[in-house]
Amino acid sequence: MNQLVKLKCPNCGAILSVNAADIANIDPTKATVTCKVCNKKNFLANYQTQAEKTQADGETQIAGQTQYSQESNQHPGSLVLQSTGQRFILKEGRQVIGRRVKSGQSDADIAIDCPDNRMSRCHLVVEVRQVKGEGMVHYLSLYKEHVNPTFVGKQPLEYGDCLVLQPGMVIHLPSVDLCFELQDDEEGTQYDESR
Repeated sequence: MNQLVKLKCPNCGAILSVNAADIANIDPTKATVTCKVCNKKNFLANYQTQAEKTQADGETQIAGQTQYSQESNQHPGSLVLQSTGQRFILKEGRQVIGRRVKSGQSDADIAIDCPDNRMSRCHLVVEVRQVKGEGMVHYLSLYKEHVNPTFVGKQPLEYGDCLVLQPGMVIHLPSVDLCFELQDDEEGTQYDESR
């Protein structure tokens, strides 16, 4: 008999049933699952596993076990430019990441120096939200539909995708690479806009 595992979509919250044998031997940070309800693609690691848990009174309750982190993260993360080590602190709320332009006119909250014009002036969006029981959660998506190819690890990031960033994930932009890290200090150094 096939054992089913219930997964909760990180986008719309729909509960999907999948065969446990189908996902037993795959790397959840590389494999993607497309939700049948909202049609959004996410890494398997971003889905929450729904496990049945019996209470003392005998009722069955559905309880989510988060794949995001082993312990609650109360600090915002940061993106580290791999070529220089420059760190961009992510604040709670929505931040647009894009290429710094010489004229200084950019709608990006985090403007990155790039060797060419392949990265858009507004390329990515990172939204940082406080989620009960999980701490700070960092959601990554493309700013607009038509941008040069962008990857998270080896997986292409497509317009409409919404990923939950995990520590160590590398975002391959057209001209630069950024690595996502969690902050463990209380202060958190602000990103340097003067460069």
